[in-house]
Amino acid sequence: MARILCVGIATLDIVSRLDRYPPEDAEVRAKAQDWRCGGNAANTAVVLAQLGDAVAWAGNLGEDPASDLIRRTFDRFGVDHRHAHRVPGGQAPVSCVWLSDAGGSRTIVHHRDLPEYAAADFATLPLAGLDRVHFEGRAVDQLGPMLQRVRAAGLPVSLEVEKPRPGIEALFGEADLLFFSGDYLRARGEPDPVAFLQGLPPG
Repeated sequence: MARILCVGIATLDIVSRLDRYPPEDAEVRAKAQDWRCGGNAANTAVVLAQLGDAVAWAGNLGEDPASDLIRRTFDRFGVDHRHAHRVPGGQAPVSCVWLSDAGGSRTIVHHRDLPEYAAADFATLPLAGLDRVHFEGRAVDQLGPMLQRVRAAGLPVSLEVEKPRPGIEALFGEADLLFFSGDYLRARGEPDPVAFLQGLPPG
């Protein structure tokens, strides 16, 4: 059983399943709707916990009902969130997700009022006893010092790269393991995963 810390965002996802994507200015009925915890790092933490690892999550949470739902989800799956940074008066990010049965599309409208998780808050977290730290590639200016701290502690680092954020490529060398999304590959003009990986600089 590995002891893993996941660092990144947690959101409230409101997922609605529709017969088809609606035209603008229309009113349609959803076939089903689910309110759940989302966010890349939060989802990774929950999945790893279900696989039997001892998982903790670090990031920003607010003081609203959506943040409480996220905390309850972590509790239900055994994800340690004691080191989450509570933003006074803050509200959790919300993603409204529309799933179209007809077209198979997945449309997301995201609203975020919380600041990005700060390197200064991460600097207060204990790293002793961890086997790995996994980061979601978000605010590059904050992410760099976090990665460097973990590397200095001698811990393996993994980094998920979902979007082509400015400067994110400069941090690739700080990670032992990189995860790339299809969106990132397409944004870089190389949708073929093998060709993309072969084109990465060594190291």
